[in-house]
Amino acid sequence: MTVYLESNFILELALDQEQAAAASAILARAESGEIELAFPAFSLSEPFATVIQRARRRDHFVSTVNEQRRELRRSPFHELDIEPLERIPAAIDLINAREMDRLIAIVERTLLVATLIPTDLPVFRQAMTLRSEHDLSVPDSIIYAAVITHLSKNRTSGPHSFINKNFKDFQDPAIIDTLSNLSRTFLPSFSAGASLFDSSIG
Repeated sequence: MTVYLESNFILELALDQEQAAAASAILARAESGEIELAFPAFSLSEPFATVIQRARRRDHFVSTVNEQRRELRRSPFHELDIEPLERIPAAIDLINAREMDRLIAIVERTLLVATLIPTDLPVFRQAMTLRSEHDLSVPDSIIYAAVITHLSKNRTSGPHSFINKNFKDFQDPAIIDTLSNLSRTFLPSFSAGASLFDSSIG
C-alpha cells in the first residue's frame, strides 16, 4: 500500500497542528514498513516557504513592538509597563528557530522512508495539460501529474491512498474518477487516513 502525500503533511507535523497526531501515526507506520510513502519532490519546497513567511510576519511584528518600546521609554511612568515587551524579541527568535528546526527534522525523518517523485519534463507537460482541463493552480497541477504518473507505474499491492487536507483543490469529479480507476482512494484528512490504516492493517 502506497500513501501519497504532499506539503500539508509536512506542515501538519512540523507546526504541530490539529491533525498532527494522526499524521505522526501515518509516518510511524511507514517507519515500521507497514505502508509506503510517496511525495512529489515539487511539494517539499512549500513547507520551507511557509515557515519562512511566518517568521517574516513575526519579525515585522517585532519591529513594530521595538518602535513602540522606543517611544514609550521617553516617558518614565511607562517604565514598569513596557518591561514585558522587552521579552518579546527573544521569544519570537526562539519560536522562529524552533519551527525551522522542527521542519528540518520532520523532512529528514520523512525522506528516510519516502519515495520522492521527480518533476521531469513529461510530468511537467502533463501538469500543464491537467491545469487547463481541471482549472488547477500550477502547483496543484504539478503535484497531481506527479502522483498519477507514479501511480500508473506502481506495481506494489494496493489499494493506494492520496491524503490531502485541501480537498477543495482536487474535488473535480473527473479527478476523483481518475484516482479511483488507478486503485487509489482520496482521503480529505490525516485522521481519515489513520483510521483507515487502523482498520485495514490493524
